[in-house]
Amino acid sequence: MGSKLKKIRRPGRRKRRNHCWPRLIPLFLALLALLYLFLEHRHEGARKEARQFLEHLKKGNLEEAASLTGSSETEADTMGLGWMLEEGLLEISKTGSSRLAGWDQRRVEAIFYRKGEEKQASLIMENTEDGWEVASFSGYSFLWGGLITRDAYPDLEVYYRGEHLNFDISGRQAFDPPFKAGEAIVLAELDGKVVYKDVTEPVSLSRIIKRTGSKIEGEQEGSFDLHPQMSIYRREGEEGGGKNSPCQGQYSDLLVGRNGSQLFLWEDQVVAALVEGEYLPDNIRVALNDSTMENLTHGKAVFKTTAPLKMEEKKSGRKYNFTRGKTFSLRGTAKGLEVDPEGHAPLEFEERVFFNSKEGMEFSNLDRQGWENGPVYPGTLEVEPRDGELMVVNDLPLEKYLRTVVPSEMPARFDNEALKAQAIAARSYAYRAMLDSSYGVYGAHLDDSVSSQVYHNYRAEEEITRAIEATEGKVPFYQGEPVDTRFFSTSWGHTASFEEVWSDIDGGFPGSTVPYLQAASQVPGETLDFSSEEQVRKFLERSPEEAYDYHSPFFRWSVEMTREELEASLEKHLPRRHEHQPSYVLTRQGDAWVSREIPEDPIGELKDLRVAQRGKGGNMMTLDLEGSRGSYRLVKEYHIRHTLRPVQYLEGEPPVELQLHREGSREDYPVLPSAFACIDTKKDAEGRLDKVTISGGGNGHGVGMSQYGAKGMAREGFTHEEILEHYYPGIELKYIY
Repeated sequence: MGSKLKKIRRPGRRKRRNHCWPRLIPLFLALLALLYLFLEHRHEGARKEARQFLEHLKKGNLEEAASLTGSSETEADTMGLGWMLEEGLLEISKTGSSRLAGWDQRRVEAIFYRKGEEKQASLIMENTEDGWEVASFSGYSFLWGGLITRDAYPDLEVYYRGEHLNFDISGRQAFDPPFKAGEAIVLAELDGKVVYKDVTEPVSLSRIIKRTGSKIEGEQEGSFDLHPQMSIYRREGEEGGGKNSPCQGQYSDLLVGRNGSQLFLWEDQVVAALVEGEYLPDNIRVALNDSTMENLTHGKAVFKTTAPLKMEEKKSGRKYNFTRGKTFSLRGTAKGLEVDPEGHAPLEFEERVFFNSKEGMEFSNLDRQGWENGPVYPGTLEVEPRDGELMVVNDLPLEKYLRTVVPSEMPARFDNEALKAQAIAARSYAYRAMLDSSYGVYGAHLDDSVSSQVYHNYRAEEEITRAIEATEGKVPFYQGEPVDTRFFSTSWGHTASFEEVWSDIDGGFPGSTVPYLQAASQVPGETLDFSSEEQVRKFLERSPEEAYDYHSPFFRWSVEMTREELEASLEKHLPRRHEHQPSYVLTRQGDAWVSREIPEDPIGELKDLRVAQRGKGGNMMTLDLEGSRGSYRLVKEYHIRHTLRPVQYLEGEPPVELQLHREGSREDYPVLPSAFACIDTKKDAEGRLDKVTISGGGNGHGVGMSQYGAKGMAREGFTHEEILEHYYPGIELKYIY
């Protein structure tokens, strides 16, 4: 039992050896060779594009060479290399070896000559969807306006595009004048050696007053050309780590109205800019439209003043002082502008001219609704010559600006807390415009029309001025950003969501979601559902008195139009809407909706109108029109409201009347009040469409704060803070100065 078992080995059976694997070695080597040949063939395109790239550089075709690069940093190096070749500072000798740098990458060596000395760099080629591109340089870099952060000879530390770089400048006596920390440098490094360097010329800007994609203008210094590879830096002072601790900036940091920026010029172009400290939004710049409110240029301008006036061309230093009671006639010329002061010889200017008077200036030949003569503007009026015409910008304190903005948006008779909420909303809109600088090409932050905020259509009113002063500097923020304070006249008892009214920046609709601009009930204590047409219709018929907006004349409205009247409106406005935004006015083609030019008489005989899509707030988002000559789809409430206009376009017929639930009716109201509506059709005995009734509620786009709703909330005892929190949930009120 305890004995061990022994394994019995059968006689005649041997362990078999595997003799197959040596036969596989040649096959394996053959596969490797085939793979190598495949990769070589696959990357032949890389060598070809590298040679093409260098050939473009040799010939000075910098744009063509830059088109073969894969990033802005590589493009910057390319432009620098092209410039050095053009100036004779480098010569291309030849392309050297080429080898794999990855499955989709190839390293191609390039040999240069610098003062008889051979230098080598590598082009890293990458295979992309568009073909082979120069992904990066190895052994070569060009700095357009790097910011020097340490100048302890022989070491030079430079901050450039988010990186701190170190360069050895020992033994280079040509570095004269010596470089200093805080200055910007243009520098090229090749094969580990600095092969080019140059100091830039610093220029301190008094204040940025205009910014385009290619130029920047200082109030006293005039215009400067921007280099396409310009670098921008920010420095926050001691809190940012000390004087010489910059961080990477961006183009948007060069805000119109910013003081104290520094530019660095090289070859007569700005290659670097440094902005320091916080932006102070004390003054706002408003581009003034002409009397039609459709053009930002003026054929001529006439100013009057009852107080002494100072006129100045700041770049040249020319100054003129005039006594009170003068009239100034201005017109554009081929070289600039001419100013003809009353009782004085005409004066010629080539640059922007500044007019300032303590009591303001009357723009005599400008028509504005609330002024018998021309409107009187506080602050400074700046006149810039532009292609034989004039651009006029009003520069004034932000709080003074609001005094004639808020009266254009809300009547002074509204409750004080509502006026305060409106003042804060208007201030936030203006502040966002100042940070955005989308009007920078005009030397402004915004204009004076409905495209921005209506400014100076009405005189300042005491009640509104008090509301502005009581909230001075207050702006709502959401997660650290100033709020997009959309507002409108009247809700129908519910607001709309931002994304269901506006498209996104790329034109997609519905647009991007804004968390604090979402559809919400304006009937206290009620949650409303508008997922069916029946629910929308029932809410319209109900007209709840407890809604905050109930006392607005436009809380409920209706309009009846004959088929012919509506056809006339469609015939007039369908082509215009398509011309304005072709992606949102579509034509039925088979089973698809496509964007195509709208013909004359596009509808023919109108057959039907159908709401195809609504938003969560009940607003029409898409409306289909069916006619004998074609069917069309209107996308977005703006196009629906501006196409179905309750206006009489038939000659000899009475005006179209819009019936309101309060204060009677309005004749030929210029736009459908809102998209919160239902459409009913009536047919004649022959079954043809006879009349259309549109029943709706509210006035305006419906997103954000309802002005009549704010009035209703104020009457119920809500403060302006509570009103703003209701319409923009999750915000925090802060002071911007």
